[in-house]
Amino acid sequence: VGKHRGSSNKVPLCSARFVEFMVNDTTGKALSGSDWQAEAERFFRRVKDDHSFEDVAALQIHNAYPSAGRPFAPTKYKKVSWLMSAVYGDLWKLLYHPRVPELLWEVNQLASDEFAAMLQTEPDPQAIVFEMPKKMEYGTVYDVHCFLEAGKKAMYVFVPRGSQDPATCVLAVLARYEWEGAPEDGCTLSAEDVEVVRKARSLIGFVSGESPQATRLLDLSGVARS
Repeated sequence: VGKHRGSSNKVPLCSARFVEFMVNDTTGKALSGSDWQAEAERFFRRVKDDHSFEDVAALQIHNAYPSAGRPFAPTKYKKVSWLMSAVYGDLWKLLYHPRVPELLWEVNQLASDEFAAMLQTEPDPQAIVFEMPKKMEYGTVYDVHCFLEAGKKAMYVFVPRGSQDPATCVLAVLARYEWEGAPEDGCTLSAEDVEVVRKARSLIGFVSGESPQATRLLDLSGVARS
């Protein structure tokens, strides 16, 4: 009894078990087996059709974008430390993903004049792709590995401070800041842009001193370390 879940003064009164049935209106009997499955599918079909797109389950999202035929080939690398403040958190104290563009503004300011220069025309990216493989909590300091390609395109890989383990990546972002000359529909992302974000954790190998071989998605041979 009582509304406070953590109260030590609760008095147990009883236990309960609830079972939901689907009933045939004609017979008044509960549906079971194949009849239940067929009727449940019919009953929820409209809801499923209105709130889902079955092709997405089988679609590799990068295939929905045109191929550029070239990899992400940065020429500049910079590592910075960034504190996730409460302003970026949601009700659960985790990263509120619509604020990623604002987060990148801070990171670019910390990185160098070359990164900050991308923001002169417009502080927000023209297009962005990101993956959040792990939770980000405010009050935590992250190392951000920043890679800049000529043409106002950059990638950012976030890991807990001091980590060089690719498995600890919490956020990987590719952002394009080239607003001038963007098509009217705003579609500037390529299949490679989308796909390389899922391979971004391999950039940690470069950070730890490795020299990864160039692939169709990523070429680090021109990167100048700083």
